[in-house]
Amino acid sequence: MMGVNHAAIGQASAMMWALSAGATLDQALVAGGISALAAILPDIDHPSGQIRQRMGIASVLLFWLKHRGITHTLLAFVAVGVGSSQLLPLYHAIPVIIGYGSHLVADAMTRSGIPFWYPLYKKPVHLLPSFMRLRTNGLVEHLIGAAALFVILRNIVQ
Repeated sequence: MMGVNHAAIGQASAMMWALSAGATLDQALVAGGISALAAILPDIDHPSGQIRQRMGIASVLLFWLKHRGITHTLLAFVAVGVGSSQLLPLYHAIPVIIGYGSHLVADAMTRSGIPFWYPLYKKPVHLLPSFMRLRTNGLVEHLIGAAALFVILRNIVQ
């Protein structure tokens, strides 16, 4: 299922942030939930993206979005960060920023990379050398997602 690994990574990242900032487990779980949703937001540009699938007929309005296009750029990241910090309390805006950012970091580790600097620079950005880049939906991606789920569960059980 598309987005499960992104959601897990976003949730684990925000929970770690919240717990390290002194939040209770309940507060960390809320932060993680917010971040998990934000972590799947960049894939609204993909017809199979979880958010887009739940938009119903309204999803046809997004026909112009290309996968790993504008929603995977610094411009979108800044817009989401500024927008969430203006519309939400800071303790909810930070998990949105963490989740959205975790998605971009994860996708920048794949073979396809992301157009992070678009429209200034159109070539994809990669965070790993070519021989280490992950295959989307591959074994290593799923192992990273499983590790994120382990982090989440470990903190819930403690």
